[in-house]
Amino acid sequence: MIKFLLDQNLSPQTADFLRGLGWTTKGIRELGKSGASDDEIYKLATVEGWILVTYDLDFSRRFMADKGLPGLVLLRVHPQTVEVLHPVLRDFLTRVKPAELKGAIATVSRERYRLRRVRSQSLHWKQSPTLGPVASQFKSKALCCLEWVTNS
Repeated sequence: MIKFLLDQNLSPQTADFLRGLGWTTKGIRELGKSGASDDEIYKLATVEGWILVTYDLDFSRRFMADKGLPGLVLLRVHPQTVEVLHPVLRDFLTRVKPAELKGAIATVSRERYRLRRVRSQSLHWKQSPTLGPVASQFKSKALCCLEWVTNS
């Protein structure tokens, strides 16, 4: 089961929004961890099996180095308002399968989404004729990339 942990830089409204879409979601503030360091948040997500959702690039660097997280959703959506973010998240989560988020960094912007496999798992990507993804596999068996370009 996929469950999302929202970093401190996301609104509590986003946790409610994702739950409304049917995703198991908690915000750092809901867990009483407001003001927690990045190390504490990373450890919590790793130990409890949360896919971390954040705007903070430091988490992607750490995940690439130690591959400890179950997955990471790195948001590159600007401006950082719920009015802009929520439609982008809805669109992204209707296009991606939960299993594709495991062991991957999903980079989400208004223009495109990219899934990059970080941990070695099966590398089966399906191309959808309606989405027109551009898939590129690297020579390393541990890294695979799938990208969609949105119509907006």
